[in-house]
Amino acid sequence: MLRLPGLIDPHVHLREPGATHKEDWDTGTAAALAGGFTTVLAMPNTRPPVTDAATLALALAAAAKARCDYAQFLGAGADNSASAPALAADVAGLKMYLDQTYGPLRLDALTDWQAHFASWPTARPIVAHAEDRTLAAVILMAALYRRPVHLAHVSLRDEILLIRKAKEQGLPVTCEVAPHHLFLTEDDIPQLGSGRGEVRPRLATAADVLNQVNEPDRNTVLLDVRTEAEYLSDGKIPSSVIWDFADNFSKDGTFKTVETTRINYLNRGMRPENRIIVYCQTSMRAAPVFLRLYDAGYRNIRIYDGAYLEWSGNPNSPIEMPAGAVAPSSKDAS
Repeated sequence: MLRLPGLIDPHVHLREPGATHKEDWDTGTAAALAGGFTTVLAMPNTRPPVTDAATLALALAAAAKARCDYAQFLGAGADNSASAPALAADVAGLKMYLDQTYGPLRLDALTDWQAHFASWPTARPIVAHAEDRTLAAVILMAALYRRPVHLAHVSLRDEILLIRKAKEQGLPVTCEVAPHHLFLTEDDIPQLGSGRGEVRPRLATAADVLNQVNEPDRNTVLLDVRTEAEYLSDGKIPSSVIWDFADNFSKDGTFKTVETTRINYLNRGMRPENRIIVYCQTSMRAAPVFLRLYDAGYRNIRIYDGAYLEWSGNPNSPIEMPAGAVAPSSKDAS
């Protein structure tokens, strides 16, 4: 017999109040105990979502029927960054939904992200539901605000590699993986049922980029958000517009206003009706630029997922170099 201490599940959805036909505090915590879990941390995307003192009291009243130890997360909303810190001592942490979720808690505006990162007590956890590019963006946000962030239900290889890289750079990033992401793949969808295979934002491929190089569409813009120095040493994808990632920030490290961002991109010839393909060296910088463009009213945006690392590493990909410079034969991610 193997004896273990009581396990802790940091991510449960007990769906009470609002959806007890799926789960409630009684059935969910009974199931937890049956599986060896003696503590659960409940997510706030209930109906109504847990975002203030009143809804927190409602959730904790429902939790009176819990069969094991528990704590409740508070949800980060577009209008509670100023009031949420007063509840920090009473909750497990702050949960930020940066991608599609059950209920109305998704945060699309980067200004809302910044407000919560700036106001939430540094000694209390921030947990983020972030996928793919928003995961890269929230790691950047954690670095800018010099505070830890925990990433919920990581599911993709690229996300794990990015988190590993962040940890190697000394960033205080942690993550969790759900069993279904460990043991199920897209091949299981026909058996399980459809509707779970879509991801957003849609990604641009190398073929999309090459098509723009060979047959330019005046309504499509290739946006290179690397530095001028990177262009001078490594070149760029032909016809790309250079716009340094750092130019999206003010001197204090916060994002420039949405209006300033919109004017800057318009001055660079990028209009909301354009199709914009954003790239950098590894997609790390392209992700927050994608979000900033979205905030500024742009909707037809893609990220070139392979980034310049893939492009410059392919000997068949054309590279535009400054006059007199020689194109590199290959590039790494450093």
